[in-house]
Amino acid sequence: MRTAAAELESLIRCGALDSLGETRATMLASIEHVLELSKRMAEDKQSNQLSLFDFGLSAESQRPEVELTRRPEYPARELLDMEREMLGFYISGHPFDVYRPYVARKISHSISAVFSAEEGQEITTAGMVRGVSRRFTKNGQPMANFVLEDESASLRCTLFPRQYERLRDHLAEGSAVVVRAKVKDNGGDPELTVSELLPPCKLYLRLPSASQTALLQQAREVLAGSPGHIAVEAYYADKKEYVPFPGIAGVELDKKMIATMCTLIGEKNVVAR
Repeated sequence: MRTAAAELESLIRCGALDSLGETRATMLASIEHVLELSKRMAEDKQSNQLSLFDFGLSAESQRPEVELTRRPEYPARELLDMEREMLGFYISGHPFDVYRPYVARKISHSISAVFSAEEGQEITTAGMVRGVSRRFTKNGQPMANFVLEDESASLRCTLFPRQYERLRDHLAEGSAVVVRAKVKDNGGDPELTVSELLPPCKLYLRLPSASQTALLQQAREVLAGSPGHIAVEAYYADKKEYVPFPGIAGVELDKKMIATMCTLIGEKNVVAR
């Protein structure tokens, strides 16, 4: 039997209480306090204590103030993942939405458009990797299947052994990818035989100098808050070269993270392409 705390947590995580105007992080951190306050109020009501009218006070004026445990909001991707976990689908958006502007010129088809493509047609599309399943052929060679999805549709994809050996390091659950593939018609929904997996973009940061350690640390903290699979390159103006940003394996593109980075080092110094 689910407890009141579990029920309230589920409502918060799926976004049902977003209209209250508090961050989901704040509401989740405040569940125990809110339920304890609710319990005390119910007990006071049942204890037949002095009537409020004895003091000429309204119930509204006697209602105790809820003290919330304030927390900054989770990254947008984490909020979306909460919705999918609780409901099986997204409500407030799709994780691929943020990548759409960066792949528009790199693809020939959206995923939904692939359903109109011809058997054997070479296409380039993009989306999020889901449901990665690694297995072996009859000859014992490793291969993989996965689902590629965006906000419009989803497709089953196959990486046969030769491509799997070359591309397996780019096949990560929940990552955004550009896919080059051939359309396969199995008599139902089309499937894709994958020949290439590419990142949708890279994040480039222009910085004055590698010696400005305080600024670098601030930038690193911002990036670390959105871990993911997008490579980050730093361009140091004094050295005039791009190098991997130190200490960051990759990021998830997030509008809040991008906005914070623009504020820190200037909008013209933050480019994703």
